[in-house]
Amino acid sequence: MNFLVAQSVFQYTSDPAQLVIIDAPIYENRAVFSITANNQLQGTFWAVKDGEQYNFSLLQCDFTILNSSGTPIGIAQTGLTPDSNGYFYMNPVLASPIVDLTHYLVRVTITGTGKQILSTIGLALGE
Repeated sequence: MNFLVAQSVFQYTSDPAQLVIIDAPIYENRAVFSITANNQLQGTFWAVKDGEQYNFSLLQCDFTILNSSGTPIGIAQTGLTPDSNGYFYMNPVLASPIVDLTHYLVRVTITGTGKQILSTIGLALGE
């Protein structure tokens, strides 16, 4: 069994004297979304390593928006490429599948050289 504490992973054993620290970096994806006056959903994605922006050898980003039951709502894109700062910009799409006062999950995968970072990000829309 592994436990995540701060930025290290500890492997559990029945003997506390045998606690093993696995010093591994933590990778996550982040995102921000907005809806324009023309009802277009736009979004930007990026990766972080140990809480700091990570843009080394990033290749592509894929995402799918799911409802609270985990069912895709029809907004997904694949093969987004990063700019020189490591940001991935989605192609704006009509936001009509997104309903006010509802929350959604965004499953994001950013792939880099020898690395695939999978994260789930919350998306809430309210008035």
